[in-house]
Amino acid sequence: AEGALAGLGRAIDQQFAAWGLTPTEAEVALFLLKGLGHKQIAGATGRSERTVRQHAVAVYHKAGVGGRAELAAYF
Repeated sequence: AEGALAGLGRAIDQQFAAWGLTPTEAEVALFLLKGLGHKQIAGATGRSERTVRQHAVAVYHKAGVGGRAELAAYF
């Protein structure tokens, strides 16, 4: 199980790089994949909810997905 999770982590990192996500966008994307909401991510990262939402929109655009569910389904 640990090997599978490590492999998934590498695959996620590689895909984020291929999409050209900034470090902040990648951080937000990981929280989104974990199921956190914008408000929760804002609290965890010290950013405003509006900023987190903007990063999420940028992630969805760069990934070519319509939202959180499609982002999660990608992986």
